[in-house]
Amino acid sequence: MTNDPNSTGRYSTASGKTFDFVPGFYDFHVRHYGHRKSVSNVVETSVNAAGDPGAIDYATIRAKFSRERTSVKTLVDYVSRVVPTYQLLEAFADTRFARPGGRALDIGCGRGVHLRLLKGWGYIDEAVGIDVYDHCTGFDESSLDRMHRRFKWLRYAEAMQDRIAAKPPSQWSEIEYLIMNRVPTVRKFAADYGHRPGSDIYRLKMKRRPSMDRFVAGNVFEFEDRFDLVTSFASLDWFPAERIFGKVSSLLADGGFFYVWVTNWWHAMNTTNVFGHFPFAAQRMTKSDFDAYVRATMPEHHETIMNSYSYFDPGHPTLADLVDTARAHGLVPLTWKQNVLPDVARPRGGLSSLGVAQLDQAGFSSAYEDAQTVKTGLRAVDMLPYSYSILFQKTRQDTKLDTDRLAAISESMQQRPRADSAAASVIRRLGSAIYNRFG
Repeated sequence: MTNDPNSTGRYSTASGKTFDFVPGFYDFHVRHYGHRKSVSNVVETSVNAAGDPGAIDYATIRAKFSRERTSVKTLVDYVSRVVPTYQLLEAFADTRFARPGGRALDIGCGRGVHLRLLKGWGYIDEAVGIDVYDHCTGFDESSLDRMHRRFKWLRYAEAMQDRIAAKPPSQWSEIEYLIMNRVPTVRKFAADYGHRPGSDIYRLKMKRRPSMDRFVAGNVFEFEDRFDLVTSFASLDWFPAERIFGKVSSLLADGGFFYVWVTNWWHAMNTTNVFGHFPFAAQRMTKSDFDAYVRATMPEHHETIMNSYSYFDPGHPTLADLVDTARAHGLVPLTWKQNVLPDVARPRGGLSSLGVAQLDQAGFSSAYEDAQTVKTGLRAVDMLPYSYSILFQKTRQDTKLDTDRLAAISESMQQRPRADSAAASVIRRLGSAIYNRFG
């Protein structure tokens, strides 16, 4: 009798925990996604993979991965940057602060597209980016203007998609199928992102040149400055949460804001793009057990899989962990959103957590029980979002409530505008009449 897990359809860890393979699960993911062939950029640039920021060879990385010319070449690329950036604006709109402004820094900025958009739309005054290699300096700004003009026309295609979606896919015509699957609207991108902004996103205007004022290539932990806004779009998970939150706090002026869009380790198919023979394979084992499982079942992919696994914050923080860590560094969460992928699977992303929960409730429950043994305090809701969007504000940690502060709050709540004009008097009387009639 063979003990080969691929033959028996079962794998047992050194501690005796047994996992039954789900028939067809591995082949499904190989067919629709496949294993990565190389992750050299992940291995060499992740602080988590390196073990310490000082262990990264920044000069070698800049020489190896920097590009002289970059741009946004497709609408798919442009939409994938616009939606996360617009979600930042939505987060501010949910608070009493309404909008960002002032000086902004983007950590892990890549081409700097997110801050370029915020500046072009007129929301920030100065844009600064930092990354370990340079894709920013040689960026073609005219590509953003060009793509933004095309982007605005997508609102008509999105309206058509909404009408087509009201019918079962089996009733779609060939043209309708192409409109639904080939036109890169915000609606279509939302299926890969877990958040669909309102139609106002198509009304954004380029008011200023979408430029970066400064780019810094190097170690963010050695960078010193002060900003009104710090952002991290899909880069927070490349750092240990405790260290990066502390650094962000030091970069923020008092009252400044930190906006983060970060992927969730506990999602069934996260940004490590690691999968196995059953749902949540990486999440329901310790790293050492998962390493042994990969060696036994996918030996030809072992190095690539474990390098991908290791780029992520080893603490595998949940939303509650991120909030608690930030709060310890004086960052108070103002608003947050859990971005849940709406479909059971993605063409280039495998089965979603929601898909597992809907299609195999017993399988999801089993995965949840296993994951709880790996991370104490984990909840089922922690395994559903694909990502989190959180807006923090830096507050002074030595402030306390006292009589004077409460009096100031009370006074601001009781302020009334002066009725110093005939128009104001008319509006006040009209408001009173409406309130008395319908209030």
